[in-house]
Amino acid sequence: MIANGCKCYNIQEILVYMRTNEDFYKRRSGLKYLKKILSFKKQLYKQKYISSFDLFLAFIAHSVVCLMPNSLRKHFYLNMLRSKN
Repeated sequence: MIANGCKCYNIQEILVYMRTNEDFYKRRSGLKYLKKILSFKKQLYKQKYISSFDLFLAFIAHSVVCLMPNSLRKHFYLNMLRSKN
């Protein structure tokens, strides 16, 4: 739809609440996961959905998060990336 010119935006209303366990944070770690994320971001860049700067920032941010210890990653997700509604 975006490729055909449709305009999109994020709605502010929370539509899904989910529970997590320790495995949730472990699955978002390691080189294998990092390679998948960066491959996806490269595709977005090639299709001109993100800029080279966005690709660079994604590389840095995802590298740090994927390679940090699990306990630190959990703290990061809970306190910096998730809403506390």
